[in-house]
Order: sequence, then structure tokens, then C-alpha cells
Amino acid sequence: MAILPSVPNLSPSRRTGAEFGLVAVVVIWGFNFAITKNAFELLSPFAFNAARLTLSVLVAGGLAWRACRGSTESLWPGRELVALILLGVLGHGLYQLLFVSGLARTTSGNAALMLASAPVWTAVVEAFTRQARVPPLAWFGLAVALAGTAVLTYLGATVQFGVDTLAGDVLVAASAVAWGAYTARGRPLVAIRSPTVVLFWSLLFALPILWIAGAHDLYVGRSAFREPSLWFALFWSGALSTGIAYALWNRGIRELGASATSAWNHLVPVVAVVVGALWLGEPVGPPQIAGGSLVVIGVVMTRQALR
Repeated sequence: MAILPSVPNLSPSRRTGAEFGLVAVVVIWGFNFAITKNAFELLSPFAFNAARLTLSVLVAGGLAWRACRGSTESLWPGRELVALILLGVLGHGLYQLLFVSGLARTTSGNAALMLASAPVWTAVVEAFTRQARVPPLAWFGLAVALAGTAVLTYLGATVQFGVDTLAGDVLVAASAVAWGAYTARGRPLVAIRSPTVVLFWSLLFALPILWIAGAHDLYVGRSAFREPSLWFALFWSGALSTGIAYALWNRGIRELGASATSAWNHLVPVVAVVVGALWLGEPVGPPQIAGGSLVVIGVVMTRQALR
């Protein structure tokens, strides 16, 4: 496969727009761990996943239709059909099943730490497939950011490793590999198709997998849909965290490159800590400050290396 340039030749306004979009993604995802975890008290992980991804498909479909309206691009997948099916199975089928299964069996802090390894896997896939050049400074920045996440979550006492969380930790770690590969393998597609079109079809092709996994639990737990808190969780996790945020994520992949975009994953635990401090009154001490600082430094280094 031909090596793509590390970063497209962008105008400052397009780069800034893509990065502002990723800031929104980080904020949305920073809230999503706790919101999703609370929803599991009302509905099983598989049932919740099927319901929220259904909402995500509707949102992504609307965004894709709007992007194609009045343009020369067709909404239909065309020659990219097989690639979109594989991308959907990887990034929305396999990733989602592994993530929600793991999150239900571990703590939010553990899940945040495991998922923080995804940018490293994105860079590994890009380098292994010769899809893009990842300079040494970018690797170092990713390592610094990952170390900061470990300090932030582990020393900050939000991580509780043990026998009880081992299965969940392994599942979330596997989901991080799937998400990292999805981010890397999605770049060739968003280079030639609208990010929202790629999102819509990849979500749609993954939806049958999620419905098969969650259909029984959806029927058993159908009374939970009377709860307003579940609908709020579905809106946040389905419409915002997966629908709109994924569209912004795909835009970042196209405009900034896969590894540069994936590095923003490291900021999600930082947002989670800030939210906990401001909203829940959770303490912020030296581990949080030191870890958060390392994350920011690592992300900035990676961003500069991949400009």
C-alpha cells in the first residue's frame, strides 16, 4: 500500500476547525464513561449498545444526507462497499461489543486507562501497513501521554486492578486495539469519501451484529425505557458520543491524519477528572495535576511531530 503523507496540506482554518471538533469529542467522551456505566443499572450492556447504536445510525444518516445534498458525492457506498463493511465490523461491531462487555466488568477508571492505549495501536497499524510515516518524536509523545494517563488514573486512585476486574480490563484493552485499528484503517476511506458517509455506512453494517447480541435483553428489559434517565443516557451515548462525535472524529482523521487524531484520546481521562472535580466534588491532588500535565505535553508533542 502506498504511504500517505503524514498530514494533508491544510489551510490554518481547516486545521483549526478539525481540532476544535476534536476538543468537542474529548469533552463528550469524558462524560460518557460514567453516563454509560450508570445506564447499565437499567439495561444490560448488549441491550443498551443495540439501542444507542440504532439512534447513532439515525443521526449519522441525517448528517450523511445533509453532506451529500447539493454536492457531487453520492450517498451510496459504491466501490467502497467491502471496505465499509469491514470497517463497520471492526470499529462498531467488534469494538462496541468488547468495550461495553469490558466496562460492565471493570471500573470507569480502569476502562479509561485501557482505552488510552488506542493511539499507540493506531500508530502501530499505520507503521506496520506502511500507511503513513510516524516520526520518532510522535512515538515519544504518545509514550509520554500514555504515561500521564497511567499517573492520572492509577496514582489518582480511580484505577482498581484485581481479580474482580481482570476480565473487564482484558476486554477493554482488546477494544482499544480494535479502535486503534479502526482509526488507522478508516483514513484511506475518509480521504476519498465524506466522513459522515463513511460513518453512516460503517455503523449501518455493524448494526445487525449489535441487534443479534442485544435482542433478547432488549425484550426482557423493555420496561426500562419508561425511565427518563435511560433516554438521557441513550441521547448522550448514542446521538452525541457515537453519532456526532464519531463524525467529528472521522473529520479529524481526514484533515489531520490518523495518529494525530488518535492522540486526542489521551485527553479523555483528563476531562473525566475535571468533570469529577467540578461536578461531583472529587479531590484533585498532585497525581491528577502531574498526570494531566504529562498528557497535555505528550499530545502537544505528537501534534507538532505530525503537523
